[in-house]
Amino acid sequence: MSKLVAFIAGACALVFTQQAVFAADTSSSESAIQTIELPVHARPMDIDTASRFVGVYELSNGEALKIVKRGQSFFASVGGDDTLHYVVATSKNTIVSTDRHLKIHLEHDRDGNVSGEVYIARKANDIPVMAAIR
Repeated sequence: MSKLVAFIAGACALVFTQQAVFAADTSSSESAIQTIELPVHARPMDIDTASRFVGVYELSNGEALKIVKRGQSFFASVGGDDTLHYVVATSKNTIVSTDRHLKIHLEHDRDGNVSGEVYIARKANDIPVMAAIR
């Protein structure tokens, strides 16, 4: 009988956990994304697109996002980690690193102000966390 009670308790816990995960998945996309995906046809950024991204940006989590050009390629790094992640464009305002550690979305207004967000996966298969660009 105690095995049946333990089984039912475990099943209820699993259902509750699945409901909590589903609720989190359906919440605002601004809070988190589940994975960072590459575009179907990843392409290097052209110079015009990339020139809008190159720079250093202060993030809401206190870290800095740095996007640099090395030769004909573009790379990004976050915080004190000097690892450069090769980035490709997925749209006019969004780039992702090919190792799927970063997804960066930048918006430029008419006055030259930049806003957006960066999704950062600290480890492989990590759920990315979002930091806003200030």
